[in-house]
Amino acid sequence: MRTEFTHLALLDEIKPEACLVTEPPRHYRFGDFELCSRPLELTRDGERLELAPQPARLLELLVSRAGELVSREVIRQSLWGEDVHVDHERGINFNIRQIRSALGDDPSRPLFIETVPRYGYRFVAPLGEVGTPAGKKWLGVAGLALLCFLLGILALGISRDARNEATGEDELSKLSPAAADEYRIGLRLLESRDSIEREKAVEAFERVIEAEPEFAPAYAGLAHAGIFLGEEEKAQTAARMALTLDPDLANAHLAAAELSIYRTLEAEGPRRHIDHVLALDPSNEDALTMKYWLLQGEGRSEEALEVSRHLLELDPLSWQGRWNLSMALFIDRQYEEAAKQIRATVQLYPQRDETPYQLLIHSLVRLGRTEEAIEEANRYLAKFETGNDPLETLEGWWRLWLDIDPPAQDHLGSQRRPQKAILHLSLGEGDAALALLQEACEKRSAFGLRFLRYDPRYDPLRLDPGFQEVLKCMDEMPPGGAVTDGATEPSGGAFPQGKNGYPGSA
Repeated sequence: MRTEFTHLALLDEIKPEACLVTEPPRHYRFGDFELCSRPLELTRDGERLELAPQPARLLELLVSRAGELVSREVIRQSLWGEDVHVDHERGINFNIRQIRSALGDDPSRPLFIETVPRYGYRFVAPLGEVGTPAGKKWLGVAGLALLCFLLGILALGISRDARNEATGEDELSKLSPAAADEYRIGLRLLESRDSIEREKAVEAFERVIEAEPEFAPAYAGLAHAGIFLGEEEKAQTAARMALTLDPDLANAHLAAAELSIYRTLEAEGPRRHIDHVLALDPSNEDALTMKYWLLQGEGRSEEALEVSRHLLELDPLSWQGRWNLSMALFIDRQYEEAAKQIRATVQLYPQRDETPYQLLIHSLVRLGRTEEAIEEANRYLAKFETGNDPLETLEGWWRLWLDIDPPAQDHLGSQRRPQKAILHLSLGEGDAALALLQEACEKRSAFGLRFLRYDPRYDPLRLDPGFQEVLKCMDEMPPGGAVTDGATEPSGGAFPQGKNGYPGSA
């Protein structure tokens, strides 16, 4: 899970003149839909639709060139560039099908995206662009370059959760108007799951820090952006500075806990931060989710189930709560209940990726209902129009995801190696799975290994001496990644003073 800033209060009205910038975001309207380029999101009648970042970027590319034929090569360059080696053809097809699913578009009678066989795609719907008044000079002012996207959506307040309790309007009123606006921009950009948007969030928070070097929430926001971008040292430094300036800032404690969870299997350090947040706000979803992670990783399944159910009591529609409960039931080997919960989750979130389907199929296999598992796999393939022939065995399902799975990453919170190991195990390839798990431990991919001792999907390896070596490696994993309130410096001595007046910004 990546920590998100959510539930920002929205402005009822804002004058365009207040946020004229050099490069305003683009808002495109087609049918009942609207696509905003910054932050990149698709809405229908004002309701945000689930669309992953990559298909969303492809949709933006097609819409921005409406009426033009966009070649598959242009799409490949836009989505992956030259340095990412994946099956581009299959990836493009998959993204197009996700877009069509979100728009309800029939490829045989397209209203939005027309396929030009062997060449590419064309966006064919009548297009209306909104939110960029013609004939005006968009003023470029340092620190306000992203403000236009706040038309109609600028957050004046923040959610009830304790992460943002210190950044209400009373707190922001202490800042200059420009710094306060930059901070709001940073929060809004941080909601995106797109790395480009998160990089812009970093820039916004750094501008706030340059103007207001003692504003702790900006450091906390910088820490969360750094976690997402895999900039571990910057994230640790920013979280430490936030806690030094405000030891009770919940958002900073959340960042510190997440950093520790991602880099160490030790539980007491992150637990102190999580307990601090829950003392401020017992209903904080992110703190409860991390509490669930720790409990599940310690084999305390009954307590983990209790926390996951509590999350759903607080918000019955919470994706994170439903996913946590599904995982908790599965790891507790309550496969029937896990399958029911996953199916309910898929109904609520039909545009999510394959993750819940994977767990559903694992549950059905363990119930001895292989034919039903194959039906679910084919239902997924048909739903997202992947172009694959119907499966007759589950081997094709596991091989499909193994073939398109991106290379294992070493960024914070990476789960790629353990996930690929599970795919290999599903195919009976135990040696390949063990090699990935050993590598994950050596790379300190602590988050991906956290459930290893208890996850039923690793059962085929439990008696293997190689698996015991992985467990030994986990036991010996160093406890790095902890963030204190500033009393403890990182290895290497005192903080260097950065260009923005805060440690580590040089």
